[in-house]
Order: sequence, then C-alpha cells, then structure tokens
Amino acid sequence: MRISLVVVGWHSAPWIERLLPTAAEADEIVVVDHSEDGAEAARLRELPLTRLVLQANRGYGAGLNRGAREAAGDVLVLANPDVRFAEGTIGRLAALATRPGVGAAGPAILWTPERPWQLPHSAHHTWVRELLAARLPALARRVYLRQMDRAWKAAVPAAVPVLGGAVIVTTRAVFEASGGFDERFFLFFEENDWCLRVRRAGGRLLVDPGAAVYHEWGHAIGDAAAAHHARSLDRYRRLHLPRAWVARHPTPPAVREPRLREGSGPGCEAGDELLLVTSARCDPAARLVARSSTEDVASLLPESIHPGRFMVVRRRGSFERLRTVEIPARD
Repeated sequence: MRISLVVVGWHSAPWIERLLPTAAEADEIVVVDHSEDGAEAARLRELPLTRLVLQANRGYGAGLNRGAREAAGDVLVLANPDVRFAEGTIGRLAALATRPGVGAAGPAILWTPERPWQLPHSAHHTWVRELLAARLPALARRVYLRQMDRAWKAAVPAAVPVLGGAVIVTTRAVFEASGGFDERFFLFFEENDWCLRVRRAGGRLLVDPGAAVYHEWGHAIGDAAAAHHARSLDRYRRLHLPRAWVARHPTPPAVREPRLREGSGPGCEAGDELLLVTSARCDPAARLVARSSTEDVASLLPESIHPGRFMVVRRRGSFERLRTVEIPARD
C-alpha cells in the first residue's frame, strides 16, 4: 500500500513546514500551491516535498483533483495545510479506508495538543435542517449536536454522513470512481457534495476516534469567506435539495436562535462538557470535557484563539447553561 499525502496551499509555506515532520508515514508528499507568488514558490521549493505543483487558484477542490492526478499512491490523504498528524494517524486511516465497503475515513479533529478541544466534522445540510433552524431552533440544535456526537463520543470508528474537510483519506479507486471534487465549488461545501456522492455509490464514511489531527483552521480564508460560502451553499442547494423547496426558498430561511439559560459564574467543574460556540445555535462548535474544576473557563481555551466575545455552553445530558467569555487583546 502506497500512501500519498496531497496538500493544497495558499501562502501556506510556514504551515506546511510545520506539518511535514508529522507526516512521516506518507510515502510521498504532493503540494499544490495556489498562491501565484514567486517568493512563496521559492520557499516551498526549499521544503522536502516529493512534488510541488504551481497553478492558478481555481479553488480547493480543483487543487485536490490536480494533486490526486500528480500523486502515485493507491491511498490518498487529502489535507489542509494547517493540520498536524498525531503519531500513527496516517497509517490507521489508510488501513480503515481500504476496508471493504468503506468509501473514506477521517480522524478526530482537535484544536491543539495542549488544549484538545474537539472540532466538528461537517454537518449534513438538508432542507429539513433549514426548516428546523427557522421554525424549531431548539430541536435543530439537538439534531445538530446529536450528529456531531456520533464522532465526538465514539469509542470505535463511527459512521457519519459527512467527513470534515480538514483531512479525508480514501483510495484512488474510490476517488476516481466518484469523479473527484466538483470544481464548481471554489471553497466550502466541496466535501459535502463529494461525501454525498460517495455515500450514494455505497461507500461508508467513518471517523476513527483513535486517529487525531490538530487543526488551527482558517488561516487562508480571509475576507472573501462569506461570499464563497454563500455561492457554494447556493450551488449545493440547487444540486441536492428538493427543487420544490429551493423554488419556494431561493435562499435559506432566516435562522432563529434557541434561548439558553444564562449560567452563574464563569467557572466549570471536572467532567463538565463545554461547547464553544459563536451563537447559541451551536453551529459551528468545539467540544471539551473539563479534566478538572476551574473558576475561569477562558483559561481552557487555546492561546491561538482570536480576541473577542465568545459563548461557552456547559452541558450535562439535556441540562445546559450559557456563559459569556471575553478574550482580551494581547500586547
């Protein structure tokens, strides 16, 4: 079994340099650079890559497709540049992806080794999800969390509807049979579309909780993220949601946020399940089970988090309390 690591970068040389020592299990490393910058290309040429491909930026999926064509392996590890692999992860995922009936495999995605907040895999976007978010937000929240919990709380490889796009491991046979990524998705939803097509072809998507990557996401998204997200969501809706629903709702109905009770005090107890969210809807989120009691939840957050106002939900079963956390600007 020959394993090819395929990474698509955009001004990502520092991240790729940090990634490389953690990818020793890969037989080759192919980097597709979309920076269109001579200085960036020169820096990448100094790194111990098997192959460097320079091309115009036509989107993340297009970069992965090009990297897969350039790679020689029969197992493809498709990765963001800003990840690091825990020891043994690449081998575990390659073995899982080559099992009969498996379409692709993904790891547990953690924020940092020191602060192991679990990051979500991608949510399965459906018309029911849109309807619940607009009409029954509390139920939409429970459905979303239940989907995330499939991977977050798994002790053995667990089936999920969509893998997180940070790292997807599949075989060349599955990738070629799927036709690769739809290059009409420049950024966002390319993994949703690809995973749905793999599942429709009979391939299972599994998250292995024993395989982990650390992902400090978002370094290459920039100010255009909202526009890319809107365009990709529109394309995904038109491709995969019922025509009658899209005709009635050309854009997703406005999302309502469920009300959560305010917690008293900023602390938590050992064993509390904490969800870091940007809105009370809890989408997206990061999850951490507190190892010890603390009077300051903010002290549990990764040092790389941006300054600002965040919300942390303390969850025990169906019991939830919301508290606000302020991250001050650093000197």
